[in-house]
Amino acid sequence: MPNQGLSFGDTLDAIEQLSKDEQEDLLEIVRHRVAERNRTRLIAEVREAEQEYAAGKCAPASPDEILKEILG
Repeated sequence: MPNQGLSFGDTLDAIEQLSKDEQEDLLEIVRHRVAERNRTRLIAEVREAEQEYAAGKCAPASPDEILKEILG
């Protein structure tokens, strides 16, 4: 989301002006939005991996095989 003109410090100052209940509501909203962004990113990564697998760009491997490749 693009910056709408408020600096981070200004945003924190604005939050301080909210009531305790409003701050708690805001916190819950932000947590929900972050979780949703993370879910969206994860879904995109899974789809990309599925496409790579379908295109033959990768092969199934056991966890031991993956660690062996990573650790050399």
